[in-house]
Amino acid sequence: MMKKMYQISLVIIPLSLMVACGPKSEEEWDEEWYEEYDDIAEFEPVSDTVIVAPTQQDLYKEHRVKQMRSDFDDGNYTIEDFDENGRLIREEYFNGEKKKITTYSYELNANGQVVEEIQQEGSKKYVRKFTYDRQGRDSTKVFINDSGESTETTYTYDSEFNTKTEHDQYGSYVSYYNERGLERKMVSKTEDGLTDATIYYEYDEVGNRIKEESSLMGISIIDRMTYNDRGQLLKKERGGTVRVTMIYEYDDKGLCTKFVREGGSLPSTVVYSYQYYE
Repeated sequence: MMKKMYQISLVIIPLSLMVACGPKSEEEWDEEWYEEYDDIAEFEPVSDTVIVAPTQQDLYKEHRVKQMRSDFDDGNYTIEDFDENGRLIREEYFNGEKKKITTYSYELNANGQVVEEIQQEGSKKYVRKFTYDRQGRDSTKVFINDSGESTETTYTYDSEFNTKTEHDQYGSYVSYYNERGLERKMVSKTEDGLTDATIYYEYDEVGNRIKEESSLMGISIIDRMTYNDRGQLLKKERGGTVRVTMIYEYDDKGLCTKFVREGGSLPSTVVYSYQYYE
């Protein structure tokens, strides 16, 4: 399996809430890894030749979204709070009995970037600290566990900004970018320098990512994506060893209202609802 997991970002279904009962099969672990990878934060410098869909922050600021609730078909739900600039400042995760399981709170700098994330699970507390370079790019990430032990992740770039390397105690991820500033390939390497996964990306003429092809330990995955006129993801069809279809629905404002995951061993539905600033 891959050496580490990443926290799910907003809009895409946060699979950390999908708690399976009993031991997971190999297929379930494979599906979960690929789902987690979908939401790795990416460095994508954009040129004038690329049309960019409105970001979640842009939409939430424009429509004055104060809170979003995600309801899962297993009874779990999340509540996420935003400031008036559309920036995420707090997340709360609840189980089917309405018991709070985990809380994330975020401290932002003057540029709206997260500089500290505090994760509270009962009496346990985990902290992540982030720094950025003068160009606003990721520089370091420090994780401090409940015992006070820390690990550091560093980010480096080449002089032409064609690559980004993320390195920690487990190994590294190297992202390669094309002339339009779009990620074309990601290579994951172990701490020994051995390649354990490679992912290739393809885009349409306006910069929408339309294909991802990956291989991990002999497991082949091909994702094909389609978009609406706003450039928002409508459907992701996953072929290869694991076959899954993911469908996204939006309202007239462009806010995501529903996510459906069909096929595989983890089918699910998530419904999103919103509250607004006055």
